[in-house]
Amino acid sequence: MATDATILAPDPDNHKLVHLQLPCGHFTCRQYSRLTTAARGGHRLGCEECREETYRAQARAIGWTLVGLATDKTGGYRRYAHSCGHQQDVAIVNVDKNQLDCAGCGESWVSKPSQIYLFRIELVDRPVLKLGHSSDPERRLFQQLGPAARDTGEVLRAIDMETGHAALVAEKRAHRTMRTEHPEWVVPREEFAGQINTKSEIYEIGALEFLLSLMDEIEAEARDDKASASDPVEPDPEEPDPEPE
Repeated sequence: MATDATILAPDPDNHKLVHLQLPCGHFTCRQYSRLTTAARGGHRLGCEECREETYRAQARAIGWTLVGLATDKTGGYRRYAHSCGHQQDVAIVNVDKNQLDCAGCGESWVSKPSQIYLFRIELVDRPVLKLGHSSDPERRLFQQLGPAARDTGEVLRAIDMETGHAALVAEKRAHRTMRTEHPEWVVPREEFAGQINTKSEIYEIGALEFLLSLMDEIEAEARDDKASASDPVEPDPEEPDPEPE
């Protein structure tokens, strides 16, 4: 009663779960503990279907269509299709605020060529590595990252990417891999603060070979994507030939 939800039945396979009908009419399953917390005012019993419908409406309002979950299942992202037909993963908040550009037909950095780079920079006590993306890695290194990068920086490698969006997706995936598989190589911010103008994504020099292997994978994937995009599309034998324009 306190949540305006209706308890239908306990879950037959898990004694901690209960099946509910939410005030909006949709059905869901929740832990008893979450139901209790909601009844006490700790949080709302949100509806997944209503939430996704809100995301669909936000997308429609700016010429996009919600496709579904992001390809890497990241919670704060969804996959959207632009009116031109191009699909890409976008942060939900950016769709809500209309702060996005199509990587297929747009004119911003998202749709323009970019590069994944790997820099070596000398701190006062040791060398470190920075992985990132930029349309101009040398400008990024020598003009934007501060005195340590300007005086000691070196571009170890740069990979061409077709779009800024593709570069951003690949870079974020690489950083996630580093944090998950090798947190010991992540340099804490306080150890480079004041020397490199960035908040994170600085790694110990010992990560060099692993980062290069990640870049190998990114480069191979980008090459495969480019080859697939250039493959000729065979006409569907069941479809009539299109009318000439």
